[in-house]
Amino acid sequence: MTIIESDPKARRNYIHKLLSNASIEALPAQVITTPEIVQPLPSAPVFVPFLPGSDLDSTIIATRNLVSMGRKAIPHLPARSFQSRDHLSDWLAAIRSTDTKHLLLIAGDTQFPLGPFKDTLDVIDTGLIEQHDIERVFIAGHPEGHPLVAPKVLYDALTVKKAWSEAMSIELHVVTQFTFDIPQFINWLDQVNQLTNSIPVHLGIAGPASPASLAKYALQCGVSLSGKMMLNNRNARKLLTQWNPSALLEDLMRFYPVSRPSAIHIFPFGGISKTSEWIKKMTLFPEAKPVY
Repeated sequence: MTIIESDPKARRNYIHKLLSNASIEALPAQVITTPEIVQPLPSAPVFVPFLPGSDLDSTIIATRNLVSMGRKAIPHLPARSFQSRDHLSDWLAAIRSTDTKHLLLIAGDTQFPLGPFKDTLDVIDTGLIEQHDIERVFIAGHPEGHPLVAPKVLYDALTVKKAWSEAMSIELHVVTQFTFDIPQFINWLDQVNQLTNSIPVHLGIAGPASPASLAKYALQCGVSLSGKMMLNNRNARKLLTQWNPSALLEDLMRFYPVSRPSAIHIFPFGGISKTSEWIKKMTLFPEAKPVY
């Protein structure tokens, strides 16, 4: 392990690189009704989550709005929410009509599949992703495990996805659920690297937020499973009083450059403007406290 805390320049450079390449999430309704919400972070790619029980068309509309603003959009493709192969194909065609070539492939939080796809591998098996000329596919990572899927099953699926992406010349990236335990994330990252020959991994973190905002937004974004994990994580219990993403980055820097994520993905539970202010503080004045 290499510690760089004593080197202010290396510390600033590392923080700046991570935060300059950060991506964010914005709910479809936010993008559709108040598209200016993403303006505080003008260069950040915007992931567009699908909310369980909502209309898949809203993801398409939000994606189109973002692209029309000159933004890079990454819509979520929730496998269990598609009613048929044709439904999936039509949705992919609509997404491609917005000139979007990247997506996040997930099983989704729908308890029972609405069609023939029970998981992401079922979607991959259709061949529709490559048929619609998708160039980059993000998949979910679970550093703290998954309450419904065994670790070996997750790793085996990741290996299959890696082989598929290479065969189809599709870029594969991993985006993790937001985590609060950096040592556990690093252990998981090392395991993933051994299995997949260093797929780019984007570390998911929660942006500055009050506990109430954090819980509310987590449920809206369909990351309630991570919310449940959070309650069982002794480090994350600090969220009951405050959340300081700066402290999490401090922990991450202790492992640089031996083991590190390619970028970070921010869940802006306290608002995109607040996240933007925090990023500016961290990149300009690394020693400053985060903005709340």
